[in-house]
Amino acid sequence: HAVAEHQHQNRRRSMVKKEDFQQLDRSDTDLGHPPKKVAILTAGGLAPCLSSAVGALITEYAVTHPSTEIICYVNGYKGLLLGESIKVTPAIRATAGALHLHGGSPIGNSRVKLTNVKDCVKLTNV
Repeated sequence: HAVAEHQHQNRRRSMVKKEDFQQLDRSDTDLGHPPKKVAILTAGGLAPCLSSAVGALITEYAVTHPSTEIICYVNGYKGLLLGESIKVTPAIRATAGALHLHGGSPIGNSRVKLTNVKDCVKLTNV
């Protein structure tokens, strides 16, 4: 029972709450102003932490820079080459903490290498 309660508390902590947004002072940023757009891409092979890393990035930007547009390229470099992306909506931002509970990559992955243009075109049907 104690383990289940601990897991439940961790899940609740990982979710972004409205009050988190209201408590931040957004006038102070590392670069003087937040980036207008951020893109997330996973590549190289699946790892247990990719889902958690994507969730953490989305959550961090949702809290510290809510006006920054976030897109995720689908299926790694293949998505970048084909222009296939997902726009991270306010609903996705609000629930991104749930990604800490999963492995793999929620946006897909690929092992396409960008070092050889001919192979990239062949492998991705560009």
